[in-house]
Amino acid sequence: MDNETYILKLSSSLSRSTYSFHLEEIYFTANISYKHFTLRFQPQAKHVEQEINHRFFVVLPFALVILYMIYNHELMSPLLSSLIAILQLALSSRSKPSDAQTSKLFPTVSTTATSDQMQDSRDFTGTDSLKKKIKSKKIQ
Repeated sequence: MDNETYILKLSSSLSRSTYSFHLEEIYFTANISYKHFTLRFQPQAKHVEQEINHRFFVVLPFALVILYMIYNHELMSPLLSSLIAILQLALSSRSKPSDAQTSKLFPTVSTTATSDQMQDSRDFTGTDSLKKKIKSKKIQ
């Protein structure tokens, strides 16, 4: 009871981005020993239409491709291994690979043939001669 003017303020921890509300202030003079105040607090949730994030449209195709690859993993594993080999080749061509690196990526296959094999390849002109050659040779 000092006859001073005081302010009674309501505060809230609610986010203003999701709720709309008005914080009341009451000014009073302390001239009596007891006084009752009623503050109204009526927060209302804002109806915010969520915009679709543009990053969603960038990530969605990649996610679908990954899901497809997981679903068809048996089909995708040879394709992925060939893709990895191509990438290794591209990276190794930039750094000028040594002969040891090249032989690891592309093992050499012997292409020399004996004279009998060359003669056999020249003799296979018809299906009858092919059948005779197959019957006469042992297949390992």
